[in-house]
Amino acid sequence: MAYPPGYAIMISADPMLVPYLGESETHVAEHLLSELLETHAAPVIRSAVMYRLGATQPGDVDDVCGEALLAVLRRIQKARDTGTEIADFRSYVAVVAYHACDAHVRSRQPERFRLRNRVRYLVTHDPRFTFTFEDDRRLMCAPSGVPSPRRPRSDVDELAARVLAVLPAGPMDIEELVTRMLDWQPVAVEVNERAEPDERDVAADPGERVDDRLVRRREVEQLWEEVQQLPVRQRVALLLNLRAPSGEEVASMIPLLGIASTSELAGLLEIDEEQFATMWLRLPLDDLTIAAHLGITRQQVINLRKSARERLMRRLKGAA
Repeated sequence: MAYPPGYAIMISADPMLVPYLGESETHVAEHLLSELLETHAAPVIRSAVMYRLGATQPGDVDDVCGEALLAVLRRIQKARDTGTEIADFRSYVAVVAYHACDAHVRSRQPERFRLRNRVRYLVTHDPRFTFTFEDDRRLMCAPSGVPSPRRPRSDVDELAARVLAVLPAGPMDIEELVTRMLDWQPVAVEVNERAEPDERDVAADPGERVDDRLVRRREVEQLWEEVQQLPVRQRVALLLNLRAPSGEEVASMIPLLGIASTSELAGLLEIDEEQFATMWLRLPLDDLTIAAHLGITRQQVINLRKSARERLMRRLKGAA
């Protein structure tokens, strides 16, 4: 018996997708795909992008909507071709739209993107704040009334003071909060000076840097499994200095992509959560700081990171 395209996933796929996934006639499938995109995906994408970017970057909304819609198109076509499932289409579309917004803000406004990641982590982990999610993804936060601890001020306390200075008594959306922080006082986000790479490190690592691959979501799940198998000191050397090809910090994207929570990251690195919260605000750490944490030399940190990359490359080639 010949089964139609997508048959294997029609039982678990979103009912909205079933007609397209199961249609064997190409011209009919194309019509159904167009309807899915125009009627169902496009409005969700525009709503999400307008919420995330409309107030701050209205001129870029159409471009980001187009990028997100193209990503959804490719994913639906892949689902039909390979039999992979999308259990909740509207939720998936919303996630794609938010990720497109994040990528846009990261490229156009790196200071805002970095600050928002730090504030998001702070208000969801620090007892001085309460938080709720509206519409599943919209983060609202407010002061909890818990006083700051009596201790020397840390990076966490400095950021908390900045947040509390602009945060009203009632709940505020995190996007508006970050906008107020940037408008109220330009935030000098600490960016560690990038140490010059060791020549032996570069020479022994030809081709694509394996930690750069963490930025690409398609490969990240397989790579993350391998990262967890690294010796702990290699994990620390790799992840605390993790950067995109452009040099910007990307470790904070790991929780946002749903790969691992900040608590799971702290556990993976065998670092106390409170200590990790302080480190989180300063990522990426330079090699001297990582060396001091591990009690070794800077060159040993470089060697550990090189060994981690080489091991990951071997494992990924073996799995290919």
